[in-house]
Amino acid sequence: MEKQSTNMSKLNEDKVENKVVIDFGQLRDPDLRESFLAAFGSMVKRLLGSIFGNRKPIVTTVRGEPKEIRAFAQALKDEGRYISYIQKHGLDHPATHKNKAKLKASVKKFERDTGVTWPFEV
Repeated sequence: MEKQSTNMSKLNEDKVENKVVIDFGQLRDPDLRESFLAAFGSMVKRLLGSIFGNRKPIVTTVRGEPKEIRAFAQALKDEGRYISYIQKHGLDHPATHKNKAKLKASVKKFERDTGVTWPFEV
């Protein structure tokens, strides 16, 4: 019986580890805002790690106003593209600079639409 319990515990841990829920609605609840902001950077880092690392894809749920979700998706997409260009071409390549400019614009829109600071330096 103990072996089954250990296996069940491991299975549940794997499921928890492989899921991220980003709820921008928590920004509007003063009691949840601080904990959301504290966790947001690590959630985005995990998502980007699953895209560029050798980890399993993370099941992701994003909730909020449509403009918040669109702004987040665009900023995440542009962050990923910028990282990809750095890896392929280096920091000084013109295409990398072009993608950094796109990232800055999408981060600015994200911050304006959500009131949340993008967790990475642009």
